[in-house]
Amino acid sequence: MTGIDNMLGYYLKKSLETELGEKTVSKIIEELHSWYQISLDDAITQFDKIDRILVNIYGNKSAKSLEKRFLKPIIEMSSAKQGEMISITIKSPELIQSIISIIEDVSFRKIFDAISVGNNNDASVENILNIANLDLSEQSSYKKIDILIKTGLIMETGYTMGSRGRRVKTYQKIFDKINIKMNHKLELVLIINDNSVIKKSLILQTICA
Repeated sequence: MTGIDNMLGYYLKKSLETELGEKTVSKIIEELHSWYQISLDDAITQFDKIDRILVNIYGNKSAKSLEKRFLKPIIEMSSAKQGEMISITIKSPELIQSIISIIEDVSFRKIFDAISVGNNNDASVENILNIANLDLSEQSSYKKIDILIKTGLIMETGYTMGSRGRRVKTYQKIFDKINIKMNHKLELVLIINDNSVIKKSLILQTICA
């Protein structure tokens, strides 16, 4: 799972259930179990599997239209040419509040700053926490990192050698900047310069293809 998919999964599932209704969702759950032996929760972040089932039920054109409806209440993504920045406008009030609660937290901001130091992408958790120098216990510091992974604001990028000579995962922020807008209602805009963040999202690559 990538950062964007971690961020969207819970809200996309809720939107899908609202749009399709209990009867159709039950049919999709049955098909997921029959075809792939996975649950709807697992399939949300393997969205190509849901896409195949929707295409099988509705046909390609109608399935794509439905998928865009699932996404519409959650985010709006700007189209960008290769090499240009991408902006993702967060529209879901619940997701907005989740992100705001994180960016208002001093410890989380220190972690983001640590990842940004010297364009410090592909950084291990150990490296990030050493730079961030949080005024927290080691356990609490690692919990902060875990929250950022689960909410999708940082994502795995690969591996590096840790201080103990073992391979450890590396991470980067999914965004370069967050803007807050008030257009009749509160919106957050994630500014993303790294196109690979979007390319690694199975949800966005499937729905926006």
